[in-house]
Amino acid sequence: MRGLWQPQMGCYLLIGLWAPTALLAQTVTINPRIEPTNPVVGQVMRLVVEVQGVQETSDPKLPELADFRLTSTSTSTSVSIVNGRQSIAKQYAYTLIPSRPGTFTIDPIRVQYQGKTYHSQPLTFAVQERTTAQNNAASTTAYFTGSSVDKTRAYVGEQIIYTLRLYYQPQIHDVKLSGPEVEGFWAESMGEATNSAENVKGQLYRVISLQKAFYPTKPGKLTISPAYFDFHIVRAQGSRDDFFNRFFRDPFFNVGIREPVSVASQPHTIQVLPLPTAGKPSDFSGLVGSLRAQLSAPEGIREIAKGSSLTVTTELSGTINLKRDIVSEWSETTRFKRYDDKPVVSTQATKQAGNNRLLQYRSLKSAIVPLEEGELTIGPLSFSYFDPQSATYKRATTNSLNFRVTPAADEDTVTSGGFAASDTVQTPLSSRKLQRLAVDILPNHTGIETRDRQSVRLTSPFVLILLLLPLFIAIGSLAIGAASRKDPTTLRDRLRKSAAKRARQRLQVLQRTTRKRPAQDRSTYEELYTTFSEYLKERLLLPTGLVTEEELQRALQEYSLTQEKLQQVSDLLHDLEVSRLGLHSDKSAGDHLDGLIARTKKSIHIVHKATK
Repeated sequence: MRGLWQPQMGCYLLIGLWAPTALLAQTVTINPRIEPTNPVVGQVMRLVVEVQGVQETSDPKLPELADFRLTSTSTSTSVSIVNGRQSIAKQYAYTLIPSRPGTFTIDPIRVQYQGKTYHSQPLTFAVQERTTAQNNAASTTAYFTGSSVDKTRAYVGEQIIYTLRLYYQPQIHDVKLSGPEVEGFWAESMGEATNSAENVKGQLYRVISLQKAFYPTKPGKLTISPAYFDFHIVRAQGSRDDFFNRFFRDPFFNVGIREPVSVASQPHTIQVLPLPTAGKPSDFSGLVGSLRAQLSAPEGIREIAKGSSLTVTTELSGTINLKRDIVSEWSETTRFKRYDDKPVVSTQATKQAGNNRLLQYRSLKSAIVPLEEGELTIGPLSFSYFDPQSATYKRATTNSLNFRVTPAADEDTVTSGGFAASDTVQTPLSSRKLQRLAVDILPNHTGIETRDRQSVRLTSPFVLILLLLPLFIAIGSLAIGAASRKDPTTLRDRLRKSAAKRARQRLQVLQRTTRKRPAQDRSTYEELYTTFSEYLKERLLLPTGLVTEEELQRALQEYSLTQEKLQQVSDLLHDLEVSRLGLHSDKSAGDHLDGLIARTKKSIHIVHKATK
């Protein structure tokens, strides 16, 4: 009997120890709640998820919280024994900031334990709009935010100035700003944040301020969401207010508990109006605001040679968003070619009529290459825009620039005798070089006595060569003439056949010399352009002067070139012209030059193969 009692008592003891655990495993509960129960837009609230029953569950899986910003998470565990029964509870606290008012439902929150999934009941609560009284109450705290817009009603594309401020009294660290989210707006910064001091209801606050310019891109009700400041404040350890605590709270020591803080600004709703259709110009490209336009050229230049380049600048300024695509109406003309660089846009915050505005400045440089002599007028250019002040469409028109185009230096020609009119070789004077070939082989003698002493003998070899030289020349001319009659190939034909060989040789020399020059050296691009254009003139029998893309395409159309290859050659000529004018804006000029040389070799091969 006694022997049986001990095993039975052991079983009862094991069952007694196991039963509470099994009971707890069967009673896992999840209880979510919010604190405070009446949250307000832009103010911190907490979602507390309490898991009771066991400790080793997975972390809660939250549903999507699209209208809330999660700033921090913390956990804590508590164990209590009541009437001999152990109770375990684990709390997960999520710090949230609601972004808009309304009634929200948080879907069931789930946790897993021993392969099973447990979930809570849905949680429904309301978020209140922040009232003026609540804003005033917030302004009595140690830190708060404020935001404003200069207008709540605007046209599509009209500038809206948004101002955001953080007010604080204690020392703060690691300040970070996120937002606001501005879907449906084009945003531009108005400079770095500024620091100042301000008295609010008798309390002195330090203030961080910044401004942005927003341009709505579509009509309707658009919302500028709250902006969030995240930072840390330092709280002294302990509760005593003695000398040591006051001493070590000094910012120099930075000793204490670093407490994370998040504050949010209020959202703003903008009623965006569509632009009127009545009176809208056909060339309107969406510019809204104020606009000024001007056309300028280097000071003092009034004449330009045909085929050379002149840089003119189109300058726009105003409250318009000038970073968007802008349509400029250049009048169609065959008198000059135009090559546009990439526009440069800068901004400057300023005050207009007592209000801060963001002014933008847009500068576009264009290279103008005259194709005809005579008087040349550039401009005026016209830009249409919408003025929200008068609610009408207007035009900003530039001034005109006048120049006189003089003959090009390379239009003087030299005709080689003995060739037909069609074989005239025109050599640019600017490219001719004078070369010293030799010096006189005989000294100058002016005195009779000296001449008498220098007797000339007909039997000397030198005199015989001089006497026989005309005979040799005549015989050589006859031989050349006979060869020419047998082979009617002209000098120009021979130049045409060897054009590709000479061009490739010049490219090889150019590649070697460019290694010793800066990649931005414009003379390198000038030599590359000259090599290709002279090849085209010789191979396609084009006239001297500036080779235009139209002339090139007309000359190549008679050959069996595909449209793709024709476009490749034409695009290369255009890019070489742009590069020699200094308009290429590639960040790596060396890579840009290497690419142009490779394309030039390929285009020479294409033209040479097609024109055999």
